[in-house]
Amino acid sequence: MRMLSIYLLVAIVFMGAAGICHAAAIGPMEPLGPMKVSMGPEYNGMYGRDLDNSGAINSGEVRASNQVYMDIVLGLTDWANVYTKLGAANLQDKLNWSNGRNQTIKYDYGFLWGLGGNCLFDIGNDFGVGADAQINTWACDADSISGQGSPVFTEKGSARAYEFQAAAYFTYSYDVGADSKIIPYLGGYYSYFKINNNKTNKYEDDTYTYVEDGNITGKDNFGLLAGLDVKYYENVYVKLQGRFLAETAASVGISYKY
Repeated sequence: MRMLSIYLLVAIVFMGAAGICHAAAIGPMEPLGPMKVSMGPEYNGMYGRDLDNSGAINSGEVRASNQVYMDIVLGLTDWANVYTKLGAANLQDKLNWSNGRNQTIKYDYGFLWGLGGNCLFDIGNDFGVGADAQINTWACDADSISGQGSPVFTEKGSARAYEFQAAAYFTYSYDVGADSKIIPYLGGYYSYFKINNNKTNKYEDDTYTYVEDGNITGKDNFGLLAGLDVKYYENVYVKLQGRFLAETAASVGISYKY
């Protein structure tokens, strides 16, 4: 019955986060301990992030980015971890031009990697305060285009996305058995996001010719995050997390501690 309650709570929190909440998923809440290792698959989805103006581009939006990777964590001390992410990500962005037209470009999956670290300090009564910092990047080739005036590529380019994120948060640890616990958390973050056109996209519609190059950055940098880590029987961890305000994003993952 106790484990059924845990599953229900996990499902409720994840559905709520996905409904309201792209930033990057932060690392595991609980420090692993010196020289302990955990690893497992994780999915992070970005469902909306406003982009700033850039040249003839008045505004834009990241409409979607799916990121699938292995999260590999190394415990350094009783209060700190470092981690890396290795996997693949795609991208879909919408660009609004000064001529009043807009196009949406979809990019294929490309290689993603990231590096980060986090820490957690006990402040008493099962509460903790933590921090996380990381950098992530992925590159992908343009695949298709749609929008006003039936645009078509004359030259397909590629893009690289970069993100630096720093977060601070409060946690609460609730034991549900000798070897299991639930750790909900809530906090804020700063996120710098940039898309660099490594190779220029060139396309045309029924009236205009477009050349997309240079950089475009995220419009908003500060957001809120909420999540839940569930620890099962000492070694299995389930992660559910959402980020919002600066963007709309949610992640889910499972890992095993060796």
